[in-house]
Amino acid sequence: LKKPSKVAKKAEEDEGEEKEESADADEADAAPAKKAKAAKKASDDEEEEADAAPAAKKNAVGEDEDASADKEDEEEAPATKKKSAAADKDKDEEGGDDEAAEEDKPSKSAVAKASAKEEESGDEEEAASEKVTATKADDDESADAKVDKAETKAGQVAVSKEPPQQSSATESPKVPATAWKSKNQTRDDIDPQGACKRDIKLHCQGISPGEAQLSLCLVFHIKNEKAGNEVATIAVSKKCRAEIRQFRSDMYRDLSMDKAMATACKADITKFCDDDFLYPEPGNIIACLREVKQVEKLQDACLAEVLRHQMEAADDFVMDPQLRELCSGEADRLCKGVEPGEGRVQNCLREHRTKLAWDCQAELFRQEVENADDIRLNVRLFQACLNDQRKFCADVKYGDARVKDCLEDHRLDAEFSPGCKTEFEKMMARRATDFRLDSRLRKYCKADIAEICYPDAEDISDVANYDAKVIQCLQDYRDELKDPKCKAQVHKLTEREIDIRFNKPLADACQADRTTVCKDAPDGQASVFMCLQDHMAQLKEACRNSVFEQLVRMAEDIDFKFPMKKACQSELNKFCKEVPHGHASRIKCLQDRIDDADFGEACRKEVQSDLVRSAQDYRLNYRLHKACLPDIQKQCMHACDAASANGTATCGGMVLKCLQEKKDKLESPSCAKEVESFSLIEAKDPLSFDVPLQTACKPDLIKLCPDVSRDHARTLSCLRTKREKLSTPCREEEMRFSIMEASDIRLTPSLMNACGQELQSLCRDAPPTEGQAFKCLQEHLEDVGMGAACKGEVNLQEARHASNYRLDVRVRTECEEDVTKYCNGVDAGQEGHALVLKCMVGSFKSLSSSCQSEVSYAVRMALFQYHKGAELTQPCDQAVEELCNTGTAASTPVKEINGAVIGVYGQCLVSQKRNRLPEDCRTLVKLVAKEGAYVGGTIDQNKLEETLAKLKELQEAAATTAGGGGMVVRHDTGLVISGWLAAAALAAVVVVSIAIGCAVYYKYFSPTRNYTLVVKSAPGATGV
Repeated sequence: LKKPSKVAKKAEEDEGEEKEESADADEADAAPAKKAKAAKKASDDEEEEADAAPAAKKNAVGEDEDASADKEDEEEAPATKKKSAAADKDKDEEGGDDEAAEEDKPSKSAVAKASAKEEESGDEEEAASEKVTATKADDDESADAKVDKAETKAGQVAVSKEPPQQSSATESPKVPATAWKSKNQTRDDIDPQGACKRDIKLHCQGISPGEAQLSLCLVFHIKNEKAGNEVATIAVSKKCRAEIRQFRSDMYRDLSMDKAMATACKADITKFCDDDFLYPEPGNIIACLREVKQVEKLQDACLAEVLRHQMEAADDFVMDPQLRELCSGEADRLCKGVEPGEGRVQNCLREHRTKLAWDCQAELFRQEVENADDIRLNVRLFQACLNDQRKFCADVKYGDARVKDCLEDHRLDAEFSPGCKTEFEKMMARRATDFRLDSRLRKYCKADIAEICYPDAEDISDVANYDAKVIQCLQDYRDELKDPKCKAQVHKLTEREIDIRFNKPLADACQADRTTVCKDAPDGQASVFMCLQDHMAQLKEACRNSVFEQLVRMAEDIDFKFPMKKACQSELNKFCKEVPHGHASRIKCLQDRIDDADFGEACRKEVQSDLVRSAQDYRLNYRLHKACLPDIQKQCMHACDAASANGTATCGGMVLKCLQEKKDKLESPSCAKEVESFSLIEAKDPLSFDVPLQTACKPDLIKLCPDVSRDHARTLSCLRTKREKLSTPCREEEMRFSIMEASDIRLTPSLMNACGQELQSLCRDAPPTEGQAFKCLQEHLEDVGMGAACKGEVNLQEARHASNYRLDVRVRTECEEDVTKYCNGVDAGQEGHALVLKCMVGSFKSLSSSCQSEVSYAVRMALFQYHKGAELTQPCDQAVEELCNTGTAASTPVKEINGAVIGVYGQCLVSQKRNRLPEDCRTLVKLVAKEGAYVGGTIDQNKLEETLAKLKELQEAAATTAGGGGMVVRHDTGLVISGWLAAAALAAVVVVSIAIGCAVYYKYFSPTRNYTLVVKSAPGATGV
């Protein structure tokens, strides 16, 4: 690389040459001054005309400029000839330093001439210059409020009264000797006598030509024109604009013409871009500085110059040397009628992306990537959002996409302007197509992309991919990302994707379905996506799968579920304020509090809908998915095969069903906990949350229960009462759910609601699982503290247990092998008729001891909670009617006096002589007696006293009901004893009968045992 002749001249000269140059300069300074005086009179008329022009045109910015253009053409003629001559002279001149010296002289002459003219103009010129400069400074503040340090420096260069001086002691940066030189310009500024002569006099008085100062001044005024500032009341002419555009475009292709950037960036060029092979052209050096700006920190002065260049290039593509070289032809061909400026040509080229040459596409995308971190480099967006930026983000510094993030946070605010919102959402949609357009994602995730998403990153080309592969990779592996800033950025982009416009893969996959299934869903926020997820069954396979993948990503955090987050703000602050984000923790918090009295209805509806949706597939339950993945792979690998074969995106709850059925075999405690949590939710409304049950029983509900409202109590009860009429799939699914329900008392909401207080006071220490809590309630049925509602619900559940052994979790667990061994021939379709329990009673002696104990307990409780017509105790119905139904009135059985009296019938049957009982009933009673309170040759005095007391209460109640006191009445057939006397007599009879019965049984019926019987009974269990 060689140093540019104009920029490096002072650094190359020795002290002697400097003195000689100084002397030559003095002579040169004097000559222009004399010429200026001579020319002053000749130009008086012209100056008066120019001075009068502003006053005449002050309020006529939009007037036709044809007349002015004709005059400018006449003024341009000598300037054009002069420039032509200068160009021919430059073409003929040869030599390195000599050529540089010749090129420098016109610039010095122009500077000296302007200086002399300024001196002669006196205080009037100086005052006018200062006034213009001050006005420009004020307007600069108005047009570009709150700019950062770099932009401020760039603006200062534009309005400086004097050009910045370069120290002769500072060595200029190197620029290649092959630097391209404009054929239209021979100096480092626009021609003061050219097409911009009038505009220079109007807008840039006091600005010395050189170092692009005049062009900067006019660019500044053009900028103010667009902003509508008062200082720019007279528009810069079109011909002048064209000359400025040509000059500045050429300047950025030749760094020697941009002395300000060459000086400010000398150190950075030396440090980063001093390579002849990589950067052979001056335009390449500017490209190098732009690239360095993305990853390194440039010096402040250089950063300001690079930013100035980027802002001009963002406004007009020809200011970018590479873009101008590779896209000018495409612009002429495809965007011929598009006016340059405000990024219009670049936007036009992107709209015709498929018609562009590959190199042009690459350069266009390269500029877009480089400009992504600063809103000022997106001209249309910056202009559309300037007022919103001042309103919402006044204190936010430019750079690192900070202003963009701030505006995005306020995008949905009511005061956000529609124009800014529209333009901003266009930018967001564009950014979603390629991770490189997200400057923070590109910066923070560089290492993670290289390590985790290497295959996808390797496939990306120099042009925009429009497939978001790397973004999807980062989302799919977000738990493995190492950089916290990268995780945060991935979280943010996932949050945006609830709006389909910012989710390129989803938008592409569902383009057709969006216009058919969801044609009425408006754009914006989550409307389209919510419609798609609510109609998944109607979607085409590609769209359905894409929607499902997005739902899986969204399951992690409530931030991704915009409707729920919006509806539940109050509940989140009230119930979940301290709960951290991530791992669906805040979603779980809302689910746990959904039944609270002060839980809002709108939030409850959203949480309920989300629960129904997550029940469709285990992957939509983030916590369960993460906790159970190893167990799923081991225990339920093929549970989803059937659903997959049908082409559905979800598993239809089959994996969740598998996990519930194999809960005891799960290896992960956290998985078991999550399965339990899901089951508790499912139990509240099984026909909504249990997808297999819902699917199997939907036709049965329509057919058998058409008028029943859809809630847990009524619909499920309807199905169970019509069990004989259910279809086989529905009957099987109902039984599966019932078995799961019986295994944990918490899964039976009706029992929990009826017995909540009793469970707290009487069964606090009993675990809810394995039937322990329910057994405790059974054993306290006679307690005074147990309410009638709880007794009724326990009786109802016991009746169901007695009808099917699988609903008795302890019998099912302890007798599994015995059932297979001795009762395998029982028709499974008839198991609701207690056939298996009857089979086990018949094979009682062959059963294992643990199974015997549970079967005996089951039969004892069936008799203890006797229900007429129950399948298991039906053989004893006649005996109960004949021997135990003794009330004061034939129509009022003992059991129904003062409500349900529990245990009386069982005690009555046990106390009867065996030969008075039917054979099948005798078998049941015999089995109960072996395990009950009457085993052995002695009578349990406590139990007897309890029985007598109950009978006494019963008779007192009967007497009260009959309306009589304690008296003896003679009847035609004998004596009728009533009142307390009858109770005493009856008690005596019962005591004697029990004693005799036990003695006879023990002597004649009890088998001879050569072992000691161990009675399995819960603590405090009452006898039958």
